[in-house]
Amino acid sequence: MTNLQKRILTSIVILPLSLFLINMGGIFLLFFLFIVFSIANYELFLSFKNKFTILFLDTVLSFSLYSIYYLSEGDLFSFYFLIWIIIVAVCSDIGGYTFGNIFKWKKLTKISPNKTVSGVFGSFLFSLVSVF
Repeated sequence: MTNLQKRILTSIVILPLSLFLINMGGIFLLFFLFIVFSIANYELFLSFKNKFTILFLDTVLSFSLYSIYYLSEGDLFSFYFLIWIIIVAVCSDIGGYTFGNIFKWKKLTKISPNKTVSGVFGSFLFSLVSVF
């Protein structure tokens, strides 16, 4: 199975599940966010050795997950704003992956060696398009 196939399969499962749980809200969403936090935390400990870096990224992650919960429990505008943020993130990921694979420009970082300058451009462009 190729990387693209894995990404598509994962998206087919996780995106509708995420939207469903965001819509359900309450304890269902909290449980889902706890699972996301646990998996992301595991990845952080595998990727980084510096405790300050892990603490900083955990703080950002906690704030992000709290924001998801807060926006989902707010009024209708907050809910639609959250859905729009998710759409921007999905478009950004698709744009970065597509442009990065097609153009294969200079590598960007050692932390994630498959990130390229063309991927950053594609990510920005697709995110911008999602606004309209």
